[in-house]
Amino acid sequence: MTVADAMSSALVVATPDMTLSHVRNKIVLRQGYRFLPVVENGVLLCKIGPIVFRSIDREHWSSTKVDDVFVDLTKETLIAPDMKITDLLKLIGTLHQRKFLVARGHRLVGVISLTDLTRFVALAPLFTQESKPENL
Repeated sequence: MTVADAMSSALVVATPDMTLSHVRNKIVLRQGYRFLPVVENGVLLCKIGPIVFRSIDREHWSSTKVDDVFVDLTKETLIAPDMKITDLLKLIGTLHQRKFLVARGHRLVGVISLTDLTRFVALAPLFTQESKPENL
């Protein structure tokens, strides 16, 4: 089984032209996201999360755009959709990170969190076992 089997492809993203106020008030607080991928014209650029909000005074959020203060992507943040679930579990254990962006090249294809993975692992046996007729 791979990351593509368990990831969420219903993506909520920020764009570079959004203000920090908009991202925080309309997306983060209302929808409960800790960090967001930043995408422009389908290309994954970076991510924005709590570190950015803590580093900028709240009074400047309405005049600061995502493009001004983003967090670069690292190889630890990005994973491929064909990564094996077992490899992702090892990565989570090593990095102590709970959420990853899933990308194919520079295209964001999904997001996977520890919660998504836990749910998938719990439900996977229901979908992988062949139905066996009951003996009467």
